[in-house]
Amino acid sequence: MFKESKYYNGKNGCKIAVDLYRPEDSDTQMPVVLNVAYAPRKERFERYNDFVKLLIDKGYAAAFSDPRGAGASYGTHEGFYGLIDAEDYELVINEIAAEPWCSGSVGMFGGSNSGFIQLLTASRKPEALKAIIPCDASVDMYYQNNVNGACDIPPGNARGSSSLAASFADDLLVDEESAKELLKQHSDNLPFLGQYRRNVYRDTVNENIGYAPYAEISPWNRMDDLKYSGISTFYNAAWYDPGVTWSVIAQKDTGGRQVIGPWKHTEIFSQKNTESGTYFDWKQSYLDFFDSTLKNTESHASTQPPVRYLTVNEDPGFEWKFAANWPVDGQRWTEFFFDSNLSMSDAPPSETASIGYCPDDSVEMMGFGRMNRNLGAEFGSQSTKCMGFIGPELSTDLEITGIPVVDIQVTSNSRDGLFIAVLEDVRKDGSSVYITDGAIRASHGKIHQNRSWDALGIPYHRGCEEDAVELSADKPVNLKFNLEAISYRIRRGSRLRLSVFCGSANTYHQPEGMPEDVMIKLYTGGAAGSRLILPYTAEGNYTFSGNMSSDSPELIPSGDTELLVFEKEIYLKTAACWKCFRCSQVYPEGDVKIYETEHFRLKKYTESGLVKIKIDEPWLKFESASEKVLQAPGFKNVSQEIPDYSGCRKSSEIDDEKYIYIKNLNFATVPVRRGKRGYPNLQPVEKMDLFIDLIKPENPEIAKTDAVYPCIVWIHGYGGSNHLFHNTCGRFLEEGYAVASIDYRIYPPNLWPAPAVDAKGAIRYLKANSGSLGLDPERFGIIGVSAGGHLSAYLAATNGSPATEGNIGGNTGTDSSVKAAAIYYPWSDMFSFGDDIAELYPDKPEKVDDSDGPIAPPACLIGFDGEGLGLEVLKKHMADDDEYFQKFIRIGKDASPLYQVTCKSAPSVFVHGITENNIQIPMNQSVRMFRALTKKGVKSLMFCNNNGNYGDDPEVKEAVIQFMKNRI
Repeated sequence: MFKESKYYNGKNGCKIAVDLYRPEDSDTQMPVVLNVAYAPRKERFERYNDFVKLLIDKGYAAAFSDPRGAGASYGTHEGFYGLIDAEDYELVINEIAAEPWCSGSVGMFGGSNSGFIQLLTASRKPEALKAIIPCDASVDMYYQNNVNGACDIPPGNARGSSSLAASFADDLLVDEESAKELLKQHSDNLPFLGQYRRNVYRDTVNENIGYAPYAEISPWNRMDDLKYSGISTFYNAAWYDPGVTWSVIAQKDTGGRQVIGPWKHTEIFSQKNTESGTYFDWKQSYLDFFDSTLKNTESHASTQPPVRYLTVNEDPGFEWKFAANWPVDGQRWTEFFFDSNLSMSDAPPSETASIGYCPDDSVEMMGFGRMNRNLGAEFGSQSTKCMGFIGPELSTDLEITGIPVVDIQVTSNSRDGLFIAVLEDVRKDGSSVYITDGAIRASHGKIHQNRSWDALGIPYHRGCEEDAVELSADKPVNLKFNLEAISYRIRRGSRLRLSVFCGSANTYHQPEGMPEDVMIKLYTGGAAGSRLILPYTAEGNYTFSGNMSSDSPELIPSGDTELLVFEKEIYLKTAACWKCFRCSQVYPEGDVKIYETEHFRLKKYTESGLVKIKIDEPWLKFESASEKVLQAPGFKNVSQEIPDYSGCRKSSEIDDEKYIYIKNLNFATVPVRRGKRGYPNLQPVEKMDLFIDLIKPENPEIAKTDAVYPCIVWIHGYGGSNHLFHNTCGRFLEEGYAVASIDYRIYPPNLWPAPAVDAKGAIRYLKANSGSLGLDPERFGIIGVSAGGHLSAYLAATNGSPATEGNIGGNTGTDSSVKAAAIYYPWSDMFSFGDDIAELYPDKPEKVDDSDGPIAPPACLIGFDGEGLGLEVLKKHMADDDEYFQKFIRIGKDASPLYQVTCKSAPSVFVHGITENNIQIPMNQSVRMFRALTKKGVKSLMFCNNNGNYGDDPEVKEAVIQFMKNRI
């Protein structure tokens, strides 16, 4: 092994020290794996010596560097890390890549501070940086130190030393004179966490450095830079580390690979290879990852499922599991409601009550802040100082995998304060095991919408000063906060206990100035009573082993095979390699679940208590039963839908108790297209469960089991959900109609025909299951607004035409035809959309860009979007023979209802208007469609108002209802 020590130039010419290790006598170019941290370079080399030897043996170079203000690097530093680190290493990485012995590809690895530096450096997208492996590095330093505002930095900011300088002994780059200069420059360093103060807001400015460090230098503020950097990421996390939740969030947001194990902070590097089943070979895993990203060599790391995690307290041999995405497949949510007797159950108490509590700051949680949370330790002796809500004995094992949420209603005679929760496994012998924990500072209780947190079903607290919430002594305030992510199996006979308290002796510290006589009241019972929202897995193991019989060995070989069956992808593992087959959809077919891929169709079902799968294609045969089955726990309130705390999926205002309300009928699970940087994207997920909410007119107390109702299908606009219903739906219920609200993939990011085939699949599902749902399949109508109006116009125009049905949700023996449609302010022809806007707003040419611009929704829908593209460009080529343009023109016409009208189209009533408001679709789009239907002899009416929201006038509402009633 050849070693070379040298300086590279960082920002403003600052000399950055690097030790390089390369194979002896190698005349081939090689990739470089770089580690940057504040520990001395020599010490890190010795720590990772076995990994370095593996890298060198496999044709890599290894590099260890001191950041500015540390070791042999010049300059000063402001603490834990800074933006200047990223600027330094952008330059250093590209300079290393230009060395004659380097192949031009660089990767990075390391934990804690080293992980933060990787994330920040990757956000600058150095040309040579191809892959990073950040370990135990939360992408949000504010959350790390102030989880939901609850501060865990000890008084005096005692962590770390006042200097980042290391010993210069035996450093080949430092002589006596340079050592003096280095120490002089390092003397201006802030302490290790010197940027960070106690009990501050995210946007609080630190006067010592002149900026708000949490708001300005966290990788969290640069997630799009990471997401669209093109740099491959392999997130490493530990269940006992406070950064684990953010690792889950980051992987969900940016993609990449991930491993989570039962370790403490950076303990992945020092774990022992024992027989416990918990060992993870990080060195080989890292090498595989770098082989695939720096050498473009296919390996298990590049083709296996992206998420791997260990379930604590799992059966031996089953601890390590794969997942295709977060939340994991089979994720369900249930609620445990608190009552005044300090118990909790899956049924809310009938009466409201309050529990008084005086904060006891002597509760002991863990040492050294939250760095090594004491999961697995006993907490029972501390829970007696808390409000400890204990649940019933579990009748089956329960696997909690995900991010639990605590939802409490509280009052206090102090305007602020901490609320902490510890979730425990209370075993039959009375002992308890610490599962996970979480906290919030009451002033940070305001919830904001955030794509990453929303996609995981957890409440996001931005924590800026303008968001501050005050507690009241008499009016309850709602606080929702997450516990840290965990995967843990609770055994049958154990009980859950959630201990809620308001201070800790050695972890969380109350804000300064808290009064000594604080009294808390926590409220239970009623619709808004306090509760625990618990994620758990409902389907158990996803691995199936057996013998594959294939007539196409080049695609799928015959022989011993493992299949990992997920709704996003199906992974096939043989002795040689992994192969991934993306699911085009997953849907129920009676009691069987169908997984469709481009190459084969897989059935999954339960038989004789076992979960089984079967592939029965002419060229491909496979059958297997899962070795491990997880019994359903039988909770009363279970939801498949990801919880919504930000209000982005609003609920209907229809009185649930007046009618029979069936929520979240799942008719299909479909892939969602990855969004593009700078584009609106309200569906930042890899796959989407398509749901229907159905409301039937009968009262639950006097329900008629044999009742059959005509059905109005409601299609929401952009950004809506299946929980929203049109303002006419209440009247339809009163008139004896059932109403169903459906969901679909929106655009952007999805392409045509995804929204249309989703909507048609929903209607086919309702018709095919009309017998069990109490619907009349011959009496269906549709209502839609805006983007939903476009879909309603399309469904009315095509009206069950077999060529437009698609196969989403199956039920292809049924069609989606309807008797009538109510269409509110739709667009009907994307090629005239811009002209109609220009006519309506002659003095506002910029509005045309909303329809014809390069990232306008119509262009995104047909995939003709981006710089130099858009409808304005495409329309100039309408008469061209160029097949490139004609392909998009055909798609655009197919997506435009105007071109689909026939004499078999459904009778339609249009509602639009001419007043400028938040609806930016010109009325002429409805006029064009009205004329086209009329010319084909299809009955159509049109109503226009110029005052308020279109269709809100009582006369218009009544006319629409009568039009639909007369035809359905």
